[in-house]
Amino acid sequence: MRELVSSRQVTTLITNHTFGNLVLRPPGLAGGRVAADPPDEALLRTLGDAMAAKNGYTSQHGYELYDTTGTTEDWSYYVTGGLGFTFEIGPDEFHPPYAEVAAEYARNREAYLVALQSTADSARHAVLEGRAGEGTILRAHKQVDSLTSPVVLGADGNLGAARSYRDVLDTTMTVGRGGRFAWHLNPSTRPGAAAPGGWTVTCERPAGTVLARASVVVGRGERKRLELCALGFSVTVDPRSVSRGLQRGLRTRARCTLPCAATVNLSVDNTTARRYGLTRGSERVVVARGGTGRRFMGGTLFSARFTTSARRRLRGARRLTLRVNATGLAGTTDRRTVRRSLTLQR
Repeated sequence: MRELVSSRQVTTLITNHTFGNLVLRPPGLAGGRVAADPPDEALLRTLGDAMAAKNGYTSQHGYELYDTTGTTEDWSYYVTGGLGFTFEIGPDEFHPPYAEVAAEYARNREAYLVALQSTADSARHAVLEGRAGEGTILRAHKQVDSLTSPVVLGADGNLGAARSYRDVLDTTMTVGRGGRFAWHLNPSTRPGAAAPGGWTVTCERPAGTVLARASVVVGRGERKRLELCALGFSVTVDPRSVSRGLQRGLRTRARCTLPCAATVNLSVDNTTARRYGLTRGSERVVVARGGTGRRFMGGTLFSARFTTSARRRLRGARRLTLRVNATGLAGTTDRRTVRRSLTLQR
């Protein structure tokens, strides 16, 4: 169970035990290091009562049955923030006959559906949403250190010091077609923590290469934008004189935060195009183009070259105002476009 919960965003957990006709919620120990009412007591009680209303059980704290330490729902709640419960099923037997087991399932089915509906309610966990390239792997990771209860030493019942142990929570999600995602996960800060805690979120290639990393703090009921994995793209075209630009092209600087390919085209308005015989139509005319060809990450240089027709017909121009239209493309769906104007003087 520890491995299962640590590798998934389990926002609601129910363990099934016998017996007692009870819906138990944290904490399992009265008077321990945690308060009798946990930080999410109102929510835990509301959900526990709603489930108990369906199966006819009694909703209460775990310690109200008897004190326990190390229960699954206590561990899951206090380490991950996921809501945890135990159902004590049936009135009076640890191992009831099969017919009674089947009857208890029918009795509890609606309660399980209440838990399922609660799990789908984003107000009861956290959500990260944003854009990334198709196939990008999002990873949420953190390490949590906890203490056991005091350890019983020997048959005489003497208590020794509590022991420290560490849990590693590590879950992933793969971004699908279209590049948009909404990742439902547990709050980043564990219940009862003295200070806010964050998920270490990384964007990775399928082979494991980390593209970006950040600490993200997100609370229960909060929806937060995650732009860490989205393509950041910028481009600058260096100005030159008209004559040098026509002869040698224009040096272009592009920058991408993710592996991407960049293209740029430069156009003149219809009035300018008609004046220099570049068109008879009514649209803008592209007079120069360039691109990186290969994908890159970080910064790179390439040249935007004027077309043969533009080099011949614009030689007499004393001043050119160009529209720069540059595009960065990461993967097949994460596209960013930059538009600006550029003036070349004689």
